[in-house]
Amino acid sequence: MIKYGARYVDGILIVWFGTDRQVDLFLKETNAMHKDIKFTAEKGNETINYLDLTLTVNSKGIDYKIYRKPTCTDTIIPKDSFHHPKHKMAAMENYCHRVMTILKDEEERKKYIQVVKQIAEANGLQAEEVDRVVGRILARKGEQYTTVLKYSGAVPYVGKHTDKVIKTFKKLDVNVGISNDAAMVKRIQ
Repeated sequence: MIKYGARYVDGILIVWFGTDRQVDLFLKETNAMHKDIKFTAEKGNETINYLDLTLTVNSKGIDYKIYRKPTCTDTIIPKDSFHHPKHKMAAMENYCHRVMTILKDEEERKKYIQVVKQIAEANGLQAEEVDRVVGRILARKGEQYTTVLKYSGAVPYVGKHTDKVIKTFKKLDVNVGISNDAAMVKRIQ
């Protein structure tokens, strides 16, 4: 009776063609397999939340929207934190990328971009920074990446000098990440 199944870490999505009683029996049998592993079931009929999406089955197929759990705190790395600027913007870039690639409806995009701007402002960032990220995503659409850099570890973030080190490595075709090693920063200061 399982027509489709997908799994990501501990989240499992099953499209089931059967009765609720059959689902309950399946769940009971599955939970009897191992004493330390217990599954729960959320029955969604036409709509269900899976990972960070709300999936809705309709006559055309499956529609999806971004789902935010009620426990979401909207806390990201604040602007005044001693982290590399790229790390501070990583969450914003991720949120904006999700909006621009997942949501097809323009009104839904606009609505969710407002949510992203609220998250930005709650963490000391300006709403305009979200607009710049969206602009960069739109400009990159369809862009091909031809140069593949070698990865060779990470350097600690020690302020503005970190970017100079990274640029020097890039000239050698070596991609270096940035770490926030608190112990290293204390030794340098």
